Amino acid sequence: MHANQNNFLNFMLFLFIVFFVLVLFKTAWINDDAYITFRTIDNFVNGYGLRWNIAERVQSYTNPLWLFLLSGFYFVTHEIYFTSLYVSILLTMISVSIVVFKIATSYFNAFLSCTLLILSKAFIDFSASGLEQPLLYVIIASFFVIYLYRDHHDTILLLALLAALGTLTRLDAILFFIFPLLWILYKNNNFFLKIIIGFTPLILWELFSLIYYGSLFPNTAYAKLNTGISSLEAMEQGLIYIYFNWTLDPLTIITLVSAIFLPLLLKQWKLLPLSLSILITIFYVIKIGGNFMGGRFICSPFLIA
Repeated sequence: MHANQNNFLNFMLFLFIVFFVLVLFKTAWINDDAYITFRTIDNFVNGYGLRWNIAERVQSYTNPLWLFLLSGFYFVTHEIYFTSLYVSILLTMISVSIVVFKIATSYFNAFLSCTLLILSKAFIDFSASGLEQPLLYVIIASFFVIYLYRDHHDTILLLALLAALGTLTRLDAILFFIFPLLWILYKNNNFFLKIIIGFTPLILWELFSLIYYGSLFPNTAYAKLNTGISSLEAMEQGLIYIYFNWTLDPLTIITLVSAIFLPLLLKQWKLLPLSLSILITIFYVIKIGGNFMGGRFICSPFLIA
């Protein structure tokens, strides 16, 4: 009877995920920012290099790993619109399955997690939008299932590698991984060299970027961070961004805030680095003045929450 009950609950979870995928098909869209990456992919696949304009070595994209992943599929399909959507939906489905079947500690937690993910406007909006979030979701889910349930002595290289790949997906994603890695390093300072080795892909990419583009970071980073707007004005706009998300998507904000404080209340110290990751990401979003896309900068920390 117990086995039958587990089979039934697993089947219900599977139906939840199927419903989630149907929601993604219904809400899938392509954001205009995605075409910055798409144009570079087209030039890259057709032999013109990793460039926006063929004659100029400028890194206009901010998501190298997502670009390379889509380039492989685009090379086969020669079509980017539906290709990016199908890849995004598949990756998001994988990440949700990891959360539900590998991270959740009970069926109640699994159903609750799946329900929150379905009801989060931010998470749904950017799970199939042409942007890099779905790849980041998979990396985040994989990183934390290993961080939470595997012996770090055996997995520290893999954790560092996943953190590097997440950062290659989007550079500011380092904020999601830095505190868990510091926590592990605090527990065992002999892991420092292994963490550095795990970050080799990111180091190699930055060297390539410096040689090929003449800069370590995308030109968009320099443009957006040197606007002449005062820090105070930027932070004011960042707070407006958070408030806007609260008015449009309160469930996501409530989940984020709850995840910051619950580990402290429950004295689950291993989860504290996750709380700090969420907290520093929110501070970062406020510091840079938010984003013109509601939900984009909070959907990944929401998955951690």
